[in-house]
Amino acid sequence: MTTSVRRHHLDWVRLSAALCVFVGHTRDIRSGQSTWWAHLISDQAVIVFFVVSGALILSSAERLDMRSFLVHRVARVYPALLAVLVVTASVLSPLAAATLGTAWSPSQATSYVLKNLALVPAWQTSIGGSLPESVGSTSWNSPLWTLFFEVCCYAGILLVSRIFVHRRREGLILAAAVLIAIHSFTSSTTSEFVHTASRLGMAFIIGALVSVLRTRKEAVAAVLLVVIPALAGNKLPLILCCLAFVVLRLPGLLDWQPRSVPADISYGIYIWHWPILQTVAVFFHGSAELKWGVHLLVALGPLCLVALLSWVAVEEPFLRRARMFSTPRRIITP
Repeated sequence: MTTSVRRHHLDWVRLSAALCVFVGHTRDIRSGQSTWWAHLISDQAVIVFFVVSGALILSSAERLDMRSFLVHRVARVYPALLAVLVVTASVLSPLAAATLGTAWSPSQATSYVLKNLALVPAWQTSIGGSLPESVGSTSWNSPLWTLFFEVCCYAGILLVSRIFVHRRREGLILAAAVLIAIHSFTSSTTSEFVHTASRLGMAFIIGALVSVLRTRKEAVAAVLLVVIPALAGNKLPLILCCLAFVVLRLPGLLDWQPRSVPADISYGIYIWHWPILQTVAVFFHGSAELKWGVHLLVALGPLCLVALLSWVAVEEPFLRRARMFSTPRRIITP
């Protein structure tokens, strides 16, 4: 897959991953705790997001100059994020508080918006006491934790593409080796933040690497990069490499080119599904009839509608404006 071509099947992959996260989190909210299969579905879907993002963002970093790249990334992440934070803080949370008779604080609502816009890892998830534990979760948007790591990956791929201008594959292999080493020598118990960062970073970098492999020598180097840690006990890099191959390269080998997604609502589904699920839970609070499957079906329609509105009214206009000011990257050949 050439990094200058955006394949339509990746949009379908991202949409499927977003819906998987939605399904897994619906189960978590209804049960009040994480069940193993729901966690597995949502966690692996996030990994797929990072693998695909690695390939697409590498293409963007190599195609655009630094200013245009940064403008594109800001336009992709922040307008829709600001919209969901403001609506949640100013509409959904006070509505929940009024419905349930709980507390709502304007200062807490403002703090919620600002802290989440800053993408601070220890961000604020609740708004006053608007959501009681009896709803299932006091959080208004737990999935936003991944955005911090996503933005860090953007910075990392930009750095690699600028330092290793004419040897990008070697740079990606080096970056992957460093992340694999960090992941191998840490654990979720000793350093959860570092372990999580290395796991998501590996998915991102391996996705970028697999998307640009060309020669047999490069393929052998990539295989050794993931097989050696597997023999030492860390099988995750090998699993990520196989996943990246299936998602990024196999459709091309099978000559599978589906129609383009009518609207790119995957990001909207990801950032909106939790507030929508919580709002549905508020209106059915105390009802034993709202099983998780019913909860999912009731929330699915509004979620798709809101995600579509997010794309049409917020995301696509900002991205279109960002493209208007794009400047191609100029590389001087030695």
